Amino acid sequence: MNEVDQRNWAPGGPATLFLLGVLHVGLFAYATTPDRAPLTPVLGLWILGVSVPLLVLAVIEMKRGEVLFGTMGLVFGGLLGIGAGLSFVRGLFLPGASVMDGYWFLGTSVIFFLLVPSMLRISRLMSMMLADIGAALAIIGSSLAGFFGADQLPVTIAGWLALAFSISCFYVAAAQMTNAAYGRKVLPF
Repeated sequence: MNEVDQRNWAPGGPATLFLLGVLHVGLFAYATTPDRAPLTPVLGLWILGVSVPLLVLAVIEMKRGEVLFGTMGLVFGGLLGIGAGLSFVRGLFLPGASVMDGYWFLGTSVIFFLLVPSMLRISRLMSMMLADIGAALAIIGSSLAGFFGADQLPVTIAGWLALAFSISCFYVAAAQMTNAAYGRKVLPF
């Protein structure tokens, strides 16, 4: 493929955001359900299913020269998608949470906070979204690592943060698509 063809690819942002929105609706359902054990492998499969197209879209973004969005796609699709997905699928064979799952989520949450300054240059809303999901993953990670004991309230709060992230993803994706369709800024993001 020549260089001109690569630059003419459409941005993968809206599709990525729609996928992330759906992924985090699943995280919301998981985090706000009192008995998470039966949902753990289901969420793992859900996350793995979403991670494949996220990785494809991330490669497209990187090919287009979109380092920030390509990196976000690789982190969501690769690190969080495949890593967390496999971690949760482990529940099929070894029921119960693993402390290492918690540290996985804690480490991943740091990356989202590190992406905020770069995103501020593009969109305040999307910067807040990254901080939101970073906080949600930090809370879930802390809970899985055992920092909260048996208290379920922090995980429930994280679930609602994940839902807020999902709704924001759906809005920003719709705004990007609408603006692209009209060739001008119709909806802010």
